[in-house]
Amino acid sequence: MSSLYSVDDILLPDDSVHVWWAACDRPESEIQHLEQTLSSEEIRRAGRYYFKPDRIRFVVGRGLLRYFLSRYLDAEPARICFKYGRYGKPEATRIPGCETIRFSLSYARDMVLFAFGRHQALGIDIETLCPVPEAGAIADGFFTSNECSKFFQVPEAQRETVFFRIWTRKEALIKAMGGTLAMLEYFDVPAGPLPSFSPLAVKGGNQWYVIDIRIGKQYQCALVTAADHPPDLVCRVFK
Repeated sequence: MSSLYSVDDILLPDDSVHVWWAACDRPESEIQHLEQTLSSEEIRRAGRYYFKPDRIRFVVGRGLLRYFLSRYLDAEPARICFKYGRYGKPEATRIPGCETIRFSLSYARDMVLFAFGRHQALGIDIETLCPVPEAGAIADGFFTSNECSKFFQVPEAQRETVFFRIWTRKEALIKAMGGTLAMLEYFDVPAGPLPSFSPLAVKGGNQWYVIDIRIGKQYQCALVTAADHPPDLVCRVFK
Protein backbone atom coordinates (compact mmCIF):
# COMPACT_ATOMS: atom_id res chain seq x y z
CA MET A 1 0.00 0.00 0.00
CA SER A 2 1.25 3.50 -0.81
CA SER A 3 3.30 5.28 1.83
CA LEU A 4 2.62 8.78 0.45
CA TYR A 5 0.26 9.41 3.37
CA SER A 6 0.29 8.25 6.95
CA VAL A 7 -2.99 8.50 8.85
CA ASP A 8 -3.06 6.84 12.25
CA ASP A 9 -6.06 5.77 14.33
CA ILE A 10 -8.39 5.09 11.41
CA LEU A 11 -10.44 2.33 13.02
CA LEU A 12 -14.14 2.93 12.41
CA PRO A 13 -16.48 1.38 15.01
CA ASP A 14 -19.99 0.37 13.99
CA ASP A 15 -21.65 3.20 15.93
CA SER A 16 -19.33 5.98 14.69
CA VAL A 17 -19.24 8.38 11.77
CA HIS A 18 -15.95 9.88 10.64
CA VAL A 19 -15.85 13.20 8.79
CA TRP A 20 -12.69 14.33 7.00
CA TRP A 21 -12.06 17.49 5.05
CA ALA A 22 -9.14 18.38 2.81
CA ALA A 23 -8.02 21.28 0.66
CA CYS A 24 -8.07 20.59 -3.09
CA ASP A 25 -5.00 22.79 -3.63
CA ARG A 26 -2.27 20.17 -3.29
CA PRO A 27 1.28 19.70 -4.68
CA GLU A 28 1.48 18.55 -8.30
CA SER A 29 3.35 15.37 -7.29
CA GLU A 30 0.54 14.45 -4.92
CA ILE A 31 -2.12 15.09 -7.56
CA GLN A 32 -0.25 12.84 -9.99
CA HIS A 33 -0.03 10.11 -7.35
CA LEU A 34 -3.76 10.32 -6.65
CA GLU A 35 -4.55 10.19 -10.36
CA GLN A 36 -2.60 6.95 -10.68
CA THR A 37 -5.02 5.26 -8.28
CA LEU A 38 -8.11 6.17 -10.33
CA SER A 39 -9.95 3.82 -12.64
CA SER A 40 -9.97 4.38 -16.40
CA GLU A 41 -13.58 5.59 -16.13
CA GLU A 42 -12.66 8.12 -13.44
CA ILE A 43 -9.78 9.39 -15.58
CA ARG A 44 -12.19 9.82 -18.50
CA ARG A 45 -14.58 11.71 -16.24
CA ALA A 46 -11.77 13.98 -15.07
CA GLY A 47 -10.86 14.68 -18.69
CA ARG A 48 -14.37 15.94 -19.43
CA TYR A 49 -13.86 18.98 -17.19
CA TYR A 50 -12.97 22.00 -19.31
CA PHE A 51 -11.25 24.02 -16.58
CA LYS A 52 -8.12 22.69 -14.90
CA PRO A 53 -9.22 23.57 -11.31
CA ASP A 54 -12.36 21.47 -11.83
CA ARG A 55 -10.30 18.52 -13.09
CA ILE A 56 -7.93 18.81 -10.15
CA ARG A 57 -10.82 18.97 -7.68
CA PHE A 58 -12.29 15.77 -9.12
CA VAL A 59 -8.94 13.93 -9.10
CA VAL A 60 -8.20 15.00 -5.52
CA GLY A 61 -11.70 14.11 -4.33
CA ARG A 62 -11.82 10.66 -5.91
CA GLY A 63 -8.18 9.93 -5.15
CA LEU A 64 -8.55 10.79 -1.46
CA LEU A 65 -11.81 8.86 -1.33
CA ARG A 66 -9.93 5.79 -2.54
CA TYR A 67 -7.17 6.43 -0.02
CA PHE A 68 -9.55 6.67 2.95
CA LEU A 69 -11.51 3.63 1.83
CA SER A 70 -8.25 1.71 1.43
CA ARG A 71 -7.34 2.48 5.03
CA TYR A 72 -10.78 1.59 6.41
CA LEU A 73 -11.00 -1.59 4.30
CA ASP A 74 -7.30 -2.54 4.40
CA ALA A 75 -7.22 -2.79 0.62
CA GLU A 76 -5.18 -1.19 -2.14
CA PRO A 77 -6.77 2.07 -3.43
CA ALA A 78 -6.77 0.83 -7.03
CA ARG A 79 -8.63 -2.37 -6.02
CA ILE A 80 -11.69 -0.44 -4.89
CA CYS A 81 -14.57 -0.43 -7.36
CA PHE A 82 -17.77 1.58 -7.29
CA LYS A 83 -21.33 0.98 -8.32
CA TYR A 84 -23.94 3.68 -8.73
CA GLY A 85 -27.53 3.96 -7.60
CA ARG A 86 -30.49 5.01 -9.69
CA TYR A 87 -29.64 8.69 -9.32
CA GLY A 88 -25.87 8.35 -9.43
CA LYS A 89 -25.01 7.88 -5.76
CA PRO A 90 -21.66 6.01 -5.58
CA GLU A 91 -21.15 2.99 -3.37
CA ALA A 92 -18.08 0.83 -2.86
CA THR A 93 -18.62 -2.72 -4.11
CA ARG A 94 -17.97 -5.49 -1.62
CA ILE A 95 -14.37 -6.68 -1.46
CA PRO A 96 -14.06 -10.33 -0.34
CA GLY A 97 -12.79 -10.49 3.23
CA CYS A 98 -13.48 -6.79 3.91
CA GLU A 99 -16.21 -5.22 6.00
CA THR A 100 -18.84 -3.02 4.41
CA ILE A 101 -18.55 0.74 4.55
CA ARG A 102 -20.82 3.63 3.58
CA PHE A 103 -19.64 7.05 2.51
CA SER A 104 -20.58 10.43 1.08
CA LEU A 105 -18.53 13.29 -0.30
CA SER A 106 -19.12 16.88 -1.32
CA TYR A 107 -17.07 19.60 -2.95
CA ALA A 108 -16.90 23.32 -2.34
CA ARG A 109 -14.83 25.67 -4.47
CA ASP A 110 -11.50 24.65 -2.89
CA MET A 111 -12.46 22.00 -0.35
CA VAL A 112 -13.66 18.40 -0.35
CA LEU A 113 -15.58 16.86 2.53
CA PHE A 114 -16.01 13.13 3.27
CA ALA A 115 -18.19 11.13 5.65
CA PHE A 116 -17.69 7.41 6.44
CA GLY A 117 -19.75 4.92 8.44
CA ARG A 118 -19.99 1.15 8.66
CA HIS A 119 -23.67 0.54 8.06
CA GLN A 120 -25.49 3.88 8.27
CA ALA A 121 -26.86 5.64 5.22
CA LEU A 122 -24.89 8.89 5.01
CA GLY A 123 -25.14 12.20 3.22
CA ILE A 124 -22.87 15.22 3.52
CA ASP A 125 -22.94 18.63 1.84
CA ILE A 126 -20.62 21.64 1.87
CA GLU A 127 -21.29 25.05 0.37
CA THR A 128 -19.13 28.16 0.20
CA LEU A 129 -20.91 31.05 1.89
CA CYS A 130 -21.49 33.85 -0.60
CA PRO A 131 -24.22 36.30 -1.57
CA VAL A 132 -27.10 34.62 -3.42
CA PRO A 133 -29.24 37.36 -4.99
CA GLU A 134 -31.79 34.78 -6.17
CA ALA A 135 -32.09 33.08 -2.74
CA GLY A 136 -35.73 34.12 -2.38
CA ALA A 137 -36.67 32.63 -5.75
CA ILE A 138 -34.76 29.42 -4.96
CA ALA A 139 -36.53 29.16 -1.61
CA ASP A 140 -39.90 29.58 -3.32
CA GLY A 141 -39.03 26.86 -5.80
CA PHE A 142 -37.38 24.25 -3.57
CA PHE A 143 -38.20 24.88 0.09
CA THR A 144 -41.33 23.71 1.85
CA SER A 145 -43.89 26.29 2.97
CA ASN A 146 -42.63 25.93 6.54
CA GLU A 147 -39.01 26.49 5.48
CA CYS A 148 -39.99 29.46 3.31
CA SER A 149 -41.79 30.99 6.27
CA LYS A 150 -38.68 30.66 8.43
CA PHE A 151 -36.48 32.07 5.67
CA PHE A 152 -38.60 35.15 4.92
CA GLN A 153 -39.35 35.89 8.59
CA VAL A 154 -35.73 36.55 9.57
CA PRO A 155 -34.17 39.97 8.97
CA GLU A 156 -32.71 40.34 5.51
CA ALA A 157 -29.15 40.47 6.90
CA GLN A 158 -29.61 36.94 8.30
CA ARG A 159 -31.26 35.32 5.28
CA GLU A 160 -28.05 34.18 3.65
CA THR A 161 -27.15 32.17 6.76
CA VAL A 162 -30.61 30.64 7.02
CA PHE A 163 -30.68 29.87 3.29
CA PHE A 164 -27.43 27.90 3.43
CA ARG A 165 -28.43 26.09 6.62
CA ILE A 166 -31.61 24.83 5.00
CA TRP A 167 -29.98 24.08 1.64
CA THR A 168 -27.05 22.04 2.98
CA ARG A 169 -29.26 20.04 5.34
CA LYS A 170 -31.71 19.20 2.55
CA GLU A 171 -28.89 18.31 0.14
CA ALA A 172 -27.27 16.06 2.75
CA LEU A 173 -30.56 14.26 3.38
CA ILE A 174 -31.13 13.73 -0.34
CA LYS A 175 -27.63 12.28 -0.70
CA ALA A 176 -28.23 9.96 2.24
CA MET A 177 -31.50 8.79 0.69
CA GLY A 178 -29.93 8.42 -2.77
CA GLY A 179 -32.48 10.78 -4.30
CA THR A 180 -32.54 13.86 -6.55
CA LEU A 181 -33.06 17.61 -6.21
CA ALA A 182 -36.68 17.05 -7.22
CA MET A 183 -37.21 15.73 -3.66
CA LEU A 184 -36.13 18.99 -1.98
CA GLU A 185 -39.65 20.28 -1.42
CA TYR A 186 -40.99 17.07 0.15
CA PHE A 187 -39.52 17.29 3.65
CA ASP A 188 -38.72 19.89 6.28
CA VAL A 189 -35.36 20.52 7.89
CA PRO A 190 -34.67 22.87 10.81
CA ALA A 191 -33.48 26.41 10.08
CA GLY A 192 -31.75 27.23 13.38
CA PRO A 193 -28.22 26.38 14.54
CA LEU A 194 -27.52 22.71 15.35
CA PRO A 195 -24.74 22.22 17.93
CA SER A 196 -25.50 18.47 18.14
CA PHE A 197 -27.37 15.76 16.24
CA SER A 198 -31.07 16.58 15.82
CA PRO A 199 -33.79 14.18 14.62
CA LEU A 200 -35.52 14.83 11.31
CA ALA A 201 -39.20 14.24 10.69
CA VAL A 202 -39.06 12.19 7.49
CA LYS A 203 -41.66 9.62 6.46
CA GLY A 204 -40.40 6.10 5.98
CA GLY A 205 -38.73 3.33 7.94
CA ASN A 206 -35.49 5.11 8.91
CA GLN A 207 -34.78 7.52 11.74
CA TRP A 208 -32.67 10.36 10.38
CA TYR A 209 -30.37 12.73 12.25
CA VAL A 210 -28.77 15.96 11.07
CA ILE A 211 -25.88 18.02 12.42
CA ASP A 212 -23.85 20.99 11.20
CA ILE A 213 -20.13 20.40 10.58
CA ARG A 214 -17.98 23.43 11.33
CA ILE A 215 -14.78 23.74 9.32
CA GLY A 216 -14.45 27.50 8.89
CA LYS A 217 -16.48 30.69 8.73
CA GLN A 218 -16.58 30.64 4.92
CA TYR A 219 -18.38 27.28 4.70
CA GLN A 220 -21.73 25.82 5.66
CA CYS A 221 -21.70 22.03 6.02
CA ALA A 222 -24.27 19.47 7.10
CA LEU A 223 -24.20 15.73 7.78
CA VAL A 224 -27.26 13.47 7.75
CA THR A 225 -27.28 9.85 8.86
CA ALA A 226 -29.83 7.12 9.41
CA ALA A 227 -29.42 5.44 12.79
CA ASP A 228 -31.38 4.21 15.79
CA HIS A 229 -29.59 6.81 17.90
CA PRO A 230 -27.15 9.66 17.27
CA PRO A 231 -23.76 8.16 16.35
CA ASP A 232 -20.40 9.08 17.79
CA LEU A 233 -18.95 11.75 15.50
CA VAL A 234 -15.25 12.25 14.84
CA CYS A 235 -14.20 15.20 12.65
CA ARG A 236 -10.65 15.57 11.37
CA VAL A 237 -8.76 17.68 8.83
CA PHE A 238 -6.51 15.88 6.34
CA LYS A 239 -3.29 17.77 5.69
